[in-house]
Amino acid sequence: MHKLSRLLLIPASLCLVTLSCAAADVKFDALPAMFRQTCGKSVEIHVAPLTASNAGHVLLGLKNRETGALDLFMSETQMSETLNYAQYNKVFFDSLSRQYVTAPERLSIVWGGAHEDGKEDAVYRLALGSHVYNCGKLEKLPDNTVNRLYGDAEDETAG
Repeated sequence: MHKLSRLLLIPASLCLVTLSCAAADVKFDALPAMFRQTCGKSVEIHVAPLTASNAGHVLLGLKNRETGALDLFMSETQMSETLNYAQYNKVFFDSLSRQYVTAPERLSIVWGGAHEDGKEDAVYRLALGSHVYNCGKLEKLPDNTVNRLYGDAEDETAG
C-alpha cells in the first residue's frame, strides 16, 4: 500500500506542475503583440489581442490605484484592426475553464480610437465613468521571447 501511495503521488505532483505552468502561460504580460498607452497624465493601459476561444476580442490592463494590481477588462465585442470605441467589462482568468470570466463587480469602461478631422493616425480616448481621458499613441512593446529563452536568468547577477 505504501508503494501505491508513492506511485499516485507522482502523477498528482505532475498535475500540479502542469497547472502552474499553464497558469504562467496566461499571464497578461505573456500575451503576444502587446501595446502600452498613456491616457490623461498618468493612466497607463496595456493592450493585447486575445486568441483561441476569445479570438477577436481585446484585453486591457489598468493598474488599480487602491490595490496596485493590474485589473483586466475584455472587449464586449470582437474588434477590428482599427480598435474602434468599444465597451470593456472587468474580467479575471479562470484557470479551471481556461477562460476569461466576468468579474463579480460589474465594472465597465470605454476605450478605443477613431480617425478625426482627416488625420492619418487614430485618436484614442479612455472613458472611466464620467471622466474622459485623451490618450497618446499606442506603443508596441518589445518582444522579449528571445531574451526569455536565451538571455540571463532574472536572478543571475552581472559578472
